[in-house]
Amino acid sequence: MKSDSDNPFGLTKASHFSDKKIHELWVDFPVEGGFEKIVLPASPMPMLILGGKGSGKTHLMRHLSFNLQKLRYRNDILKGIKRERYIGIYLLGSALDDHRFSGKGQNSDVWNSFFAYYMDLYLAELTLNTITDLFAGNPELIGNQAEICKDLTGIFDSYQNRTPETISELINQIGLIRKDINIAVNNCSVTGELGNFSITQGNSEY
Repeated sequence: MKSDSDNPFGLTKASHFSDKKIHELWVDFPVEGGFEKIVLPASPMPMLILGGKGSGKTHLMRHLSFNLQKLRYRNDILKGIKRERYIGIYLLGSALDDHRFSGKGQNSDVWNSFFAYYMDLYLAELTLNTITDLFAGNPELIGNQAEICKDLTGIFDSYQNRTPETISELINQIGLIRKDINIAVNNCSVTGELGNFSITQGNSEY
């Protein structure tokens, strides 16, 4: 017989739970300010969260993600974001398939550059999708999309595509660049070469 005190994460990882279930199972740390006072998600400095398997790291990161922010502030997400002072961009590391960026006759410096560029593009897509979700229907964002796209593509040292007019178009273009990397990396297993792929990462501190 299942006990009410059984650990819900005993057999299932937090990464397998829906956003709604993560929200329902969230229990904050019993101090003033809770986990946010410890983790400091609004801090400009990075933080590593360490802990053993099942200690709640994934649950905490999911709680801080934008999808959970939407659940917490479903009546006024913008007001909630302003109160918390951050937008939670959550990326599960396994989605990057980082094991592909090694071997195949290439040295580690080449792979480090390729992977860093690939991850930046992945995060850019994720961030832009989050921003468009957050400001959906906002007339200021809609009216300034072309200027925003021009500024964002200006981050690249050399942007090979035409400057997009909308953020949706920019997301699609970045997705195509990332797919080109996927093709080059996957084909390298057969050809032993990465071709003439150009990394145009630009200023990562923008």
